[in-house]
Amino acid sequence: MSAASDHPLFQIGLICAESPDMESVVDKVLAGSDSVVYRLDHLDEKRLAELSIDFLIGTAYSPDDSSGLLTTRRLLTRASHPPYSVLVVEHETPLSNDQIDLILPIAAIHLLPAILRTWQQTRQLQHDLDHTRQSLAELQRSADQLDLLRDAIVQNVTHELRTPMLQVKSAVALLAEEVQPGNPIIDLALTATRRLEKGVRNVTLLQELMNESFESKDFSPIPVSDLIHSAIRNLGRTWERKPDLDRIAVELPDSLPPILGDRQRLSIALQLLIDNALKFSQSAVRILALGDDASVRFSITDQGIGIPPPLIPRVVEPFFQIDTPASRKHGGMGIGLTIVQFILDQHNAALEIHSVEGQGSTFSFSLPAASL
Repeated sequence: MSAASDHPLFQIGLICAESPDMESVVDKVLAGSDSVVYRLDHLDEKRLAELSIDFLIGTAYSPDDSSGLLTTRRLLTRASHPPYSVLVVEHETPLSNDQIDLILPIAAIHLLPAILRTWQQTRQLQHDLDHTRQSLAELQRSADQLDLLRDAIVQNVTHELRTPMLQVKSAVALLAEEVQPGNPIIDLALTATRRLEKGVRNVTLLQELMNESFESKDFSPIPVSDLIHSAIRNLGRTWERKPDLDRIAVELPDSLPPILGDRQRLSIALQLLIDNALKFSQSAVRILALGDDASVRFSITDQGIGIPPPLIPRVVEPFFQIDTPASRKHGGMGIGLTIVQFILDQHNAALEIHSVEGQGSTFSFSLPAASL
């Protein structure tokens, strides 16, 4: 028999030595298939080893007459991969054979082309799946390597910069006391030192969060008003944010239940969210807390530059920064929201981000109310 196409989809091996009538039926069914059909009845083992058979089809009067098919299948398996084997039998029978993939009654022979197509599609899907798994494994290896590199960078930064930073800060502070107030060079040095100190502090905190095993057993009730105003006070202690504090508007109901959590960590998270809102907005920043007996929801809203929708999931990634003029102007290391995410994860709380470019952003999260 000859190929139906110069680019066959299948390599089919056919064994019909003892059933010529059934062979004729199989031939007619395969005549329209895009395949190359090889007669294997009289081929020796060497010739079989040269073939790459995808489908092996044999005919018999009953499954008990499958010895020729099984022998040929074993020979082909030695040469390459096991072909999909189909035994076409004259009479439908409930018997099966573990070494044969499909026993097909001759009355259902019209289904054979569909079986070929389904097998081919399955093989292609398996190939695609294997390729995808390999690609994912490579991506995972790359991601693991990047994580190791990132962790090494964080550890080295905290180790190598912390002590020199304190020395530089002390030196600049002494110079500021001795030089005429308002000197632009000293003011520039103070500003740069404070920004660098803030960066080192955040990297140090990030390293601690990444390496520690946090337990929630030490959570305690925290009044919502105390938590918010503590974050604002801590923010006001930084020279950079003092002029912006009057842009913060806090809206709290008269009665809110206390929340349950780590006071210091949650204060840091709120401080970073407020700082982020002030940095990217020149208008008012609104802090809202609403609650019931079960939980309290915090929202920090600005009217700033907003975040492009595709980048919203990425803003919590370590060292990720949106490349905009405002980002370049205000600087930063891109780890503030990462720290917030770590702290909220420790409290089993999700950080929700809603943003519209040019209109502003809202960062929200909910914490459980404390039972008193």
